[in-house]
Amino acid sequence: MTGPTVIVICAGEATRWGGHRGTAKHLLAPEGERLIDRTVRLAREHGAGRVLIVSKPGDSRYEVDGADRADARLEPRNGDADKFLSSRHLWDPEQRTVILYGDCWFDDDAMAGILADERREWLLWCRPGPSKVTGATSGECFAVGFWPEHHPEYEAALLRVASLWRAGIIGRCGGWETYRAMNGAPDGELRKHRMYGRYETVGGWTEDFDKPLDYERWLDRRRHRTVSVLIPWQPSPGRERARAWVESRWRETYPSWQVVIGRCPDGPWRKGLAVRDGLTRCTGSIVIVADADVWCDGVEAAVDEVASGRARWAMPHTLVRRLTEAATDAVLAGGPLDGPTAETHLGMPGGGLVALRRAVLAGVPMDPGFEGWGQEDQAWALALGTLAGPMWRGTADLVHLWHPPADRQSRSTGSPASLARYRRYQAAADHPHAMRELVSEYCTSPLEGSLMSYTYRNLNTGDEVVRARPDARLDMLPNWERAAAPVESVPAAPEDLPAERERLLARLAEIDALLQPEPVVEPEPPHAPPSAPPSPVPERPARNAPKADWQAYARTCAQDSDEEAAIDGLTKDQLIEQYGKEN
Repeated sequence: MTGPTVIVICAGEATRWGGHRGTAKHLLAPEGERLIDRTVRLAREHGAGRVLIVSKPGDSRYEVDGADRADARLEPRNGDADKFLSSRHLWDPEQRTVILYGDCWFDDDAMAGILADERREWLLWCRPGPSKVTGATSGECFAVGFWPEHHPEYEAALLRVASLWRAGIIGRCGGWETYRAMNGAPDGELRKHRMYGRYETVGGWTEDFDKPLDYERWLDRRRHRTVSVLIPWQPSPGRERARAWVESRWRETYPSWQVVIGRCPDGPWRKGLAVRDGLTRCTGSIVIVADADVWCDGVEAAVDEVASGRARWAMPHTLVRRLTEAATDAVLAGGPLDGPTAETHLGMPGGGLVALRRAVLAGVPMDPGFEGWGQEDQAWALALGTLAGPMWRGTADLVHLWHPPADRQSRSTGSPASLARYRRYQAAADHPHAMRELVSEYCTSPLEGSLMSYTYRNLNTGDEVVRARPDARLDMLPNWERAAAPVESVPAAPEDLPAERERLLARLAEIDALLQPEPVVEPEPPHAPPSAPPSPVPERPARNAPKADWQAYARTCAQDSDEEAAIDGLTKDQLIEQYGKEN
């Protein structure tokens, strides 16, 4: 007997994805291999028979080696259930069919378990609740497996939830609602997150990416990184629009990263003071110090170099493209970043955008003694190079948004005092003891100054060589890899955190809670009747309880991140109507 027919569904609308990272979510490549390619490869490796990718008609992006592409037979009136019903004509009439969600990253064990299961049952492969591995705060569905005798039952369940959705009786008609319908749940119970029988739990790194935050949170966990973006700032005429655009861009592009505005007190601009202020609120193990008027699409490469231990500080850019005033206005109005430039030049080390470990920033902070604009970035680069080691530099462009020029002596000199202070850094460069003495004037615990070395390992022989600086030749050779350096300990953030961090702290508390052992949901016997008792739920508040209590209770009942996000928009009466009925 051949393996099961595998159908990878990729024809959904993906309205919650919103074109994040400029691609369809099925085509993301978090580890160099697109999700859809990985899914097909793993299915083949674990014994799949025919593999079909179901996409919107004629979409050639889903032509993948090892699989046949098939057009979805779309019927929008079926809502979210249509992503399953649109493949109905492909269900195998003779043997087992497995439907895999196309926007999932499957780990090897999950795929092996899904395809090897030969029980003659309809089964859902899912994670019933949060994951301490991926950081997801709710349950997810990943795959469905069934046999020809289940086709009528499954199709009827899908049509039932689609009909109830059209009638406004339930708010969604996706995988969870269909699962409960397959277990005989009455209409009023379809939106309540209960686990009956007919499912298998999937753990590990397997994850479904519905929204940008789902993917970014998974990626941060996978790459062992927590990131804070620190934007030094002091209100200045003509700069607010650029700062607002930059801050919004950070939050939209990397929704799992913390964004902190470091503020300089009233008076002369001192970037070092603004960075110091922001660092007290940064919680990430990696900090990006980013000017309020720049953007670089290559920042993630710099973050990964630091997160992996291959560098202690990194800049993602080589060239700086200074946009004209008109090009900047176009960007701020929603236009592209590739407009005309007033000037293009080599980026100055330490300036614009720097990624580094929080421990490094704490041990080699930016000098608050520089007043005005000029020399503080160059001085910081000399200190970092001497005490933390060489800088990793990427090849992306840094885009600089136009704003009225700062008051300074010249383009190259901020002030005579700043220039004189910078001369002290020049004299101490490459002399760790002298540099520590200089940095100790404003830092109680400067780095010791043990320069970073670069260890390369031969993948064939296991031999290792050490270089004082990155070796371009070894970086290019496929049989050599750069070994990670030891990771410095990260000083804890202070406890007296301001109100602007409440949102982030709430998310961190959720993550801490997820690190506790997950409850094990015991499935019912394979042929348990639909009326089997559901899993217990927290006690429901009284009708006269505060709205906040109802919101907290509703979140314990939410079946996925989408429903959880909608809770804040419901009135108390709506919360009681949706979550207040007897179980």
